[in-house]
Amino acid sequence: MAITIRPSDSAVIVFHFTKRLVLAGLALLLAVPIASAQWREDYPVLRLGVVTGPNTAYGRARVEPFRSYLEQRLGVSVEVATAVDYASLIGDQLIGRYHATFLSAAAFAAASAACSACVEPLVAPTTVEGEIGFYAVLLVTPGSAIADLEGLDGARLAVSTDDSLAGRLLPLALFAEAGVDLENLELISSRNPVAAVGRLLDGAADAALAWTSLSGDSSTGYSRGVLTQMIADGVLTMDEVVIVWTSPLIPHGPLAVLTNLPADLKSELSAAMIEMNTAAPDALAVINALGGGFVAAAADLYQPLLLLADPATLPR
Repeated sequence: MAITIRPSDSAVIVFHFTKRLVLAGLALLLAVPIASAQWREDYPVLRLGVVTGPNTAYGRARVEPFRSYLEQRLGVSVEVATAVDYASLIGDQLIGRYHATFLSAAAFAAASAACSACVEPLVAPTTVEGEIGFYAVLLVTPGSAIADLEGLDGARLAVSTDDSLAGRLLPLALFAEAGVDLENLELISSRNPVAAVGRLLDGAADAALAWTSLSGDSSTGYSRGVLTQMIADGVLTMDEVVIVWTSPLIPHGPLAVLTNLPADLKSELSAAMIEMNTAAPDALAVINALGGGFVAAAADLYQPLLLLADPATLPR
């Protein structure tokens, strides 16, 4: 199993680390300009962080091919540290313990908001098909009176768990931004998006939230996602649902770097990550669970997720 988080519709939004401590350390870090010339002399050791869960020793062993590749490719010592969750990983990066971290998309948005964009996405993983993200979708049954977000007023909406990114958090935040009164929605919580769609199909809900790639053959539920899974399992056909709303692209979580790192360091690290697609497939396999490679990532890809960076905007 690869180490990176899979692009499911569930993500932990990390706002619970102490921002005051993080920002105090960050202010000291950013107060001193970092020279960009001869970065290998200034950075003889490059420190990266990745979330692996509670078994950190196993995680370090799993990422060793990646660490070794990066060390040989960059010509400096590379240390890859493991963390149990994104909160600790973000906090450590913002005080300078890590130069780069592998984050979920939601975790990157939280980190960026916590320190006024002191981190930036460098590269992001792709699927075998080259997809850089997925979409949250609002589903209804054919003939439904709900044709758009305005029709949601008073509706029974099947959603996933409280920490589900595409199955709850981001769509509700986007709905509120678009003027939907969330107080008038009856949220029907489900254990996962498949169960949420099931509530729609059995009539217990008027609409449901799910996620999909929206690429590939639509008759098979597209290339991946909830619809793809349900069709493959024989519990859904595409003529049973209608997509009436689609979120902006939800990108896969990036390798995030501190913005004040030397430009040539960031450039070489980016190139090394992208070259790994063909130069070191064994290293790639343990750091990208999606089956594809890495591509350059732009900060504006993650802009929609900043809605979740302020706890006041989170739907309750």
